[in-house]
Amino acid sequence: MQAPKHYAIAFIVELVKAILAGLKTQTRRVLLKQPSSTATFVRYDTIGQALFSDGTVVPFPFGRIGSVLWVREEHFRYGHWEPVKDVLTNTGKQKWEFVGDTEEVRFDTAGMAFPIFTARSKSNPTKPYWHKRLARFMFRKHARVFLRVTGYSVERLQDISEADAKAEGVLRISAGGFGRSGEEWKNYRNIMPLRTAKQSFQSLWESINGVDSWAANPWVWVIEFDR
Repeated sequence: MQAPKHYAIAFIVELVKAILAGLKTQTRRVLLKQPSSTATFVRYDTIGQALFSDGTVVPFPFGRIGSVLWVREEHFRYGHWEPVKDVLTNTGKQKWEFVGDTEEVRFDTAGMAFPIFTARSKSNPTKPYWHKRLARFMFRKHARVFLRVTGYSVERLQDISEADAKAEGVLRISAGGFGRSGEEWKNYRNIMPLRTAKQSFQSLWESINGVDSWAANPWVWVIEFDR
């Protein structure tokens, strides 16, 4: 049997925590190729591509069921910065790159020596410090979370159900009772709690993808996974 292929996928810190807690088993990703506004989904072909009524064909970007997703996430590394020889930025300045001094990777600041930098130190860039590194800079060898694709489908973003919104790992902040009228869910855009998991997911989506991203109602891949 052929070994499953590995694909990188990024999550924000709160969603990684939800995965680790067993609360997140789905993720939605926008189809890179969107069908026309009037197109409808027709079927999946024999290799799992999504076919639409306007002729649009969209391959599943993470291989197939059984593929392994390695999670890129915000992390901390100890290292310094070095100038990239003979390479300038788009603005004509010297380009620098981060160089790890150890292979150690951390995911919180407990026991970590300060200061912790989020970018290159302009006063002493070659001196090693702990740095917060964005998810996109994570190497596969440093990943701690691996997921297995158990299913996928396509749907319009706003068609998400309440149950699926919960499977997206949004945070319930109150179960009701003690004078509260019902469940309350985290609002990822401000401090006002929301009444449904779907509303919470909308706020999460907009916090990541922009204020108009929910209203755009794109076609998305619904990816189901386990650990």
